[in-house]
Amino acid sequence: MKYAQATNYALHTMVYLASISPDSLVGVRPLAELQSVSTTYLSKILTKLAKEDLVSSSPGVNGGYRLARSADSITFLDIIEAVEGRQAILTCQLAGVEKEEACVIQQKMEIGEQQLKSYLSGITILEIVEELDESVKSFLLKHQR
Repeated sequence: MKYAQATNYALHTMVYLASISPDSLVGVRPLAELQSVSTTYLSKILTKLAKEDLVSSSPGVNGGYRLARSADSITFLDIIEAVEGRQAILTCQLAGVEKEEACVIQQKMEIGEQQLKSYLSGITILEIVEELDESVKSFLLKHQR
């Protein structure tokens, strides 16, 4: 299974925001530069995260983004669903099958999808920050503005 590149940027952005002071605001430009992505593209991703109350923004010259909730309450699943949506991975496309219950392939995929969601909902952003290598933490601190 492959997620969109936007999900990768969203996860990295959220880990970065969780690794700095909760009172700090970070502009879209430094967040984009950190990941070598355009500010326009990252702004669209941040808008999706804000709609799901994962980040909050403050406008203006000294404005920027920060986590909207504590890092221990934001999961990988929250971020992935904010970017990718909540649609099923697979739906039955057999002509003549009128009930979803009749599609064995979809039933099996739903079981796997539920297991994946369960796993991803158990990983918090705080957990990732706590597991970061010291060299990565130093790198992130150097890029804090």
